[in-house]
Amino acid sequence: MEKHFRELLSIVKLPNLDMILSLEDSADRQGYEAPIFACAKDGSLGEPIFLLPDFEALEGHGSRMREVYAGTRLYPWKKKEGKGFWRGVMTGSVFTPANFKQAPRSQLISQSIAHPEWIDAKYSAVSQTDQPEEIQNLYAQYFGHAVATQDHLAYKYQVLVDGNSCAYSRAFWQLFSGCAMFKNDSPNIQWFYSALIPYEHFVPVKSDLSDLIEKLS
Repeated sequence: MEKHFRELLSIVKLPNLDMILSLEDSADRQGYEAPIFACAKDGSLGEPIFLLPDFEALEGHGSRMREVYAGTRLYPWKKKEGKGFWRGVMTGSVFTPANFKQAPRSQLISQSIAHPEWIDAKYSAVSQTDQPEEIQNLYAQYFGHAVATQDHLAYKYQVLVDGNSCAYSRAFWQLFSGCAMFKNDSPNIQWFYSALIPYEHFVPVKSDLSDLIEKLS
């Protein structure tokens, strides 16, 4: 972040000033009176937050995009399986056995369990809980192995679903995947989201993904 701010200052002359930069997933609801910079925000709140590209974007997505381009070569559209796919980390809540199914990513996996013919979705890692063993024992069917990004592209339909906030680099690489992106409705936005057009860049689905299977089918 410092490197890119210094590069910006080499192009644009600014007076001496203090800047507040949030490195959290989202800077919402903090009650800041001064404008701050962050990588994501809840756009519905109207808070004085200016969006910056996240650290992966500032690094150029190099290694991730090499995987994506390898996947597009391995899996052209005619070779892709006609179903949705998602693998990711367990984020979106401070998880307990009682609230586990309420997070959007858990709701996505519930859809996968109910409709395996249309979507393959699993958590690839446990996080944000102090009861990991209990959750894994109770919800074993919600967990699976991690899958390389290039092999996500073996499926025609990629799902973009929030975690703690936006999904960051996943949103970017899915736009270059040669797949159709299905994005859940959310007020959380990144720096480039205002340029995305529903049904041109992505297929919108409800926040709880309850209409995902209908739209996939």
